[in-house]
Amino acid sequence: LRLKRGFLLAVFCAFPLLAFSSCKDTQPVRSAFTAMDTAITAKFYGAEAKQAAEHFQTQIEDLDGLWSKTDPQSDIARLNLYGTLPTGQLDLRTIALLEKSSQLSRETKNAFDPALGRLVSLWGIGTEKQQVPGEGERQAVLERCGNENLMITEDTVSLKNEIQLD
Repeated sequence: LRLKRGFLLAVFCAFPLLAFSSCKDTQPVRSAFTAMDTAITAKFYGAEAKQAAEHFQTQIEDLDGLWSKTDPQSDIARLNLYGTLPTGQLDLRTIALLEKSSQLSRETKNAFDPALGRLVSLWGIGTEKQQVPGEGERQAVLERCGNENLMITEDTVSLKNEIQLD
């Protein structure tokens, strides 16, 4: 799921170790790395800035490992591969993300759709083979997308009609 900058900002703001109060005289600790196909740079201030920077990077990399569609061990890649997984084989954060994504898709009348993986793949986004596909190709793939094909129950998460998450 490509959550990118808005999600990273939300995650960044959620960390309790980030104390930006009376730190005017301290030098910031800079954290720069790549995760979620995005260059990430953050500055941390205060007595625990180094620990906060390390915690921040660890948490983002952990989420990237769960949600990357290209990491074969990730929850999202395994769902895309198998189509159905028991909820017991998925991280609770993945289930929560999928539930929230599905809710946002409904609220935005599919303006946000977590099930556009096939369309992203068609365009080659994030690969060496980026292209602008023809209208016919796009329409054919769009017919096999849609949040309504993401089924979440207490026992399983299923992708119907060969949808792919991204």
